[in-house]
Amino acid sequence: MRIGTVIVALIFGIGATYGTVWMLKSRFPTPAERAQTEVQTKAADPEPPPISPTGPHPKAIVDKPQFDFGVLEVDQKATHKFVVRNEGEAPLKLVKGHTTCKCTLSSLDEGEIAPGKSATVELSWKVPGTTEDFRQVATILTNDPENTKLELVVHGSAMARVMFPQSTHWRVADIVGDKPAHVEGTMFSGILDKFNVVGFEYATPLMKAEAEPLPVEALKDFKGKCGYVIKVSLEAGTPVGTFTYPLVIKTDIPKVTEDLKPDGTLDLLVNISGRRSGPLSIFGKYWNEEYVTFDFGSFEAAKGRKIELNMFVIDAPEAGLNFTSVECDPPELKVELRPDPNFKGKSRRYFLDLEYPPHSPLATRTHDSQNMGRIKVKTNHPGASEIEYRVQMIAY
Repeated sequence: MRIGTVIVALIFGIGATYGTVWMLKSRFPTPAERAQTEVQTKAADPEPPPISPTGPHPKAIVDKPQFDFGVLEVDQKATHKFVVRNEGEAPLKLVKGHTTCKCTLSSLDEGEIAPGKSATVELSWKVPGTTEDFRQVATILTNDPENTKLELVVHGSAMARVMFPQSTHWRVADIVGDKPAHVEGTMFSGILDKFNVVGFEYATPLMKAEAEPLPVEALKDFKGKCGYVIKVSLEAGTPVGTFTYPLVIKTDIPKVTEDLKPDGTLDLLVNISGRRSGPLSIFGKYWNEEYVTFDFGSFEAAKGRKIELNMFVIDAPEAGLNFTSVECDPPELKVELRPDPNFKGKSRRYFLDLEYPPHSPLATRTHDSQNMGRIKVKTNHPGASEIEYRVQMIAY
């Protein structure tokens, strides 16, 4: 009987990266999930080929039932061929079984291997997510009474061509006065022996960056082959408040299609964020200094909410501080600045009143919803001509 090639397709989990690639938690199943899958798999195993009660019998042999693929690249398609021999005295029948994880099998023609002959079992798969250790098992059921189930195992690790161990969100130290701020980030590859950073694209002329080769000891810690430290500086001049600027790192790494065909070179994106302290300082129960956010909390939209905070101003204009323009999101927000005539000191004190009026529309502006509110203020202060604050609230 004709012996065909057995094709088993292993498709691991589903993961994705966007332009830049960073350290992701593995999307492969946990041991508990894998155990549950195996229980379900065993319960649903197809009917194995019948075994002769009297003989003669086949003898299924796989010299190397496990294959270590080493380090694979995320999104790489890979294959490995296992050889199954029949060293028995009767035809060896093969029936496709199940695999671990959320894997699928391509169609498999049931076949027989004549005594003394062999067949190839080819496992093909695509690795979509980073993991330090993957292990997948494909099963082939046989009519060998001493080896009724062949387990073919592939294992190894998978990583993106470029990794950012500290994530792709880099936060600079607070910018105070006219002093520049600095931050460093690390990028490396465990796949490529060598690559170069050939330039940068900036979202603001205030930003500069340079790349320095990653020290050998650091590469060993990351299990990398080549890498860089990216040093970023931001000059004074950013608006008072929080900011986020994208930085594009241009490399000579070939960009490839799903089939690993060249498609230009790879640009990597990181975000540089921080805040600039200005001459205006806010204090109060509803103020989050770290995130430069007014936090209204949760309240009934029908009742609304009004909050009062203290604002201290250094080097205020002679005529006093004024908000020359206020833009709000949600637009129903009201902002009022009132001087404190009784305050004595080098700085000046103001009362900052914020109100979401009663019977305003329902609104959700939270960090978790990625839909923070905003208050953008222009002032007559030369050291804080424009400030943007965040607003968090749930008006239900």
